[in-house]
Amino acid sequence: MHPADLGGVFAFGAVGFGKFEWQSQGTRAIETGQCKKDTTMKTLTLASTLVLLPLSAMAHDVMAVKDAYARSANPMTGGVFMLLDNHREVDCTLSGVSSDAAERVELHSNEDVDGVMSMREIEEGILIPAGETHALERGGDHVMLMGLKAPMEDGATVALTLDFGDCGTVDVEVPVDNQREPQQAADGDAAVPDGHAGH
Repeated sequence: MHPADLGGVFAFGAVGFGKFEWQSQGTRAIETGQCKKDTTMKTLTLASTLVLLPLSAMAHDVMAVKDAYARSANPMTGGVFMLLDNHREVDCTLSGVSSDAAERVELHSNEDVDGVMSMREIEEGILIPAGETHALERGGDHVMLMGLKAPMEDGATVALTLDFGDCGTVDVEVPVDNQREPQQAADGDAAVPDGHAGH
């Protein structure tokens, strides 16, 4: 074979080998880049999941306050009513309520004693078992505002802080609705006793 032919073969082989190497390295680069991209996406997805999970759990691990409203019994006193929904996995106790709207805020309950309805303060608090609800309603357990600092007029709101002890506190803005009728009246429940008349 002519030396020129050998050179031609060698040159072709060198170029071919170099081209092969370039393609091979390029392929590895593409594969490596894709691998890094996939790894990055998986990392971001995992991080997002880790961030969202606590938020999702937090959204269900609270004491929810539903259908709250307030009404005045007279110019100096008022009542607040609501449904407490315990989404936590532990029992929670409403131990107290505070508000700047009144001089005193207490948890009260109405009881039938020997056929006579009477009102008493709930000093031991109100237990809401895990996963259950408890209604603060007219004719039953409720929040009592005494020594109102301003008239409770329709359309106004009353700011309350509900203290659930180890379960934390919940701040709520309660609308005043003096025209709302008690649901229990339609069910024939006991009337509200004197001193709580009107709420």
